[in-house]
Amino acid sequence: MPTGHQFEGYGVTHTWTHEAALTKLVYYTHLELPHNIDVMHTVKNVAESVFHTCLNVPGKSKDNVKARVDVEILCDREKLHMKCPIGHQKNWFKPHANFCLDSIQKKEAFRWLKYVVMFPYGYCSNMSKGVNLSTGKVTGLKSQDYHIWIQQLMPVMLRGYIPEKVWRVFAQLSHFFRTLYAKQICPKVIAKLQDKVSELLCNLEMIFPPGFFTPMAHLIVHLANEALLGGPVQFRWQFCSEREFKYIQKITGNKAKIEACIAEAICLREMADAATTYYPDDVPTQHNPVTRYNVDVPENDPKLQLLQFPGGKVSPHGNLPIPFEDDYNNIDPVTYEGIFYQEEQDSGEYILEPFVEEDLGNDAETRSESVVDLKDISMLEKLLEANDNYDEPPPIDPSTLYSKDSDSDSEKEKEKETEYESESESDDGW
Repeated sequence: MPTGHQFEGYGVTHTWTHEAALTKLVYYTHLELPHNIDVMHTVKNVAESVFHTCLNVPGKSKDNVKARVDVEILCDREKLHMKCPIGHQKNWFKPHANFCLDSIQKKEAFRWLKYVVMFPYGYCSNMSKGVNLSTGKVTGLKSQDYHIWIQQLMPVMLRGYIPEKVWRVFAQLSHFFRTLYAKQICPKVIAKLQDKVSELLCNLEMIFPPGFFTPMAHLIVHLANEALLGGPVQFRWQFCSEREFKYIQKITGNKAKIEACIAEAICLREMADAATTYYPDDVPTQHNPVTRYNVDVPENDPKLQLLQFPGGKVSPHGNLPIPFEDDYNNIDPVTYEGIFYQEEQDSGEYILEPFVEEDLGNDAETRSESVVDLKDISMLEKLLEANDNYDEPPPIDPSTLYSKDSDSDSEKEKEKETEYESESESDDGW
């Protein structure tokens, strides 16, 4: 295989030094999708460049002195050219770019990211831990964090600090990735993205300096077309593989025999998974992990009786926990309202036709036989006994009801009592 200068046109039309062995396959030229770009790392690199450049992070921004020199040579943007020292100045001056935040705006954005932004558990990492307000840097961000930032946070974080024309280009970039990452994609929508992505890249080239556009930045041109050919990105990116590699690296104890360690750990995991499936529900395993919330603290127990039953084993008649014996006494014998959970037990089955016909009012022709267990019969007997012994309440006395006239009568009685007390005091000579 030729290498380096042996390729035709090397150094003139291209700078490729190697050729992949897969291109030698016979069917390689007939494949519609011969290669699959890793969307995860592509978006991570693009989002990282935009983040560090717009926030002007020292040492990581693409808008450095060398990039400004390239702008003066390659571009016609005099506002971004380096300014020579004037008067008592000793160093060259780099003018402020309209796509960068100044020091005050940068502190406000970092405070917002540190103290205001919050995400649900498991959505992404805690970005506030990596924000350093004194140095003006954000550390510890992973691929998932940049993935969330460029889709959800970037349009909100930068709006108002940069010109509206520049912000709209960033909003289009965020919309492009958000549409591309959808769980269900529409071919017509993706086709429109493919038509507009080249225009989007040109708009970005009119904003950022030439040093911003690495090979990764130009790969976004192919993402929409690959989504049409290969389907949603969730089945093609490297998040799942990266997580599995991390687990494999964790279980590998002996670096000298990596394959044996991986095989042994996988066998142990499968055996444990199969064995713990038959454990009782009260035994903590990976199938019933401990909840994140502290449910054992009495102060946090719910006040409603409906929510006071612990979770765990469910009834075969529904997704409800097994009740206590006292739950059958919580039913109102008059209205049949209350809390009742059918207990799980092996019992015989009986047909309760009189209850269905008389109490529920079903027609004898259309109703079907209702099959219940012994627990239902015992409960219904208690309800019927309580209903038979129930006495009607006495009639209500209208004089005991509250009204405005009763308030006026009570005030008159109080006035009479005060007059009587004043007369009695005057008689006593006080």
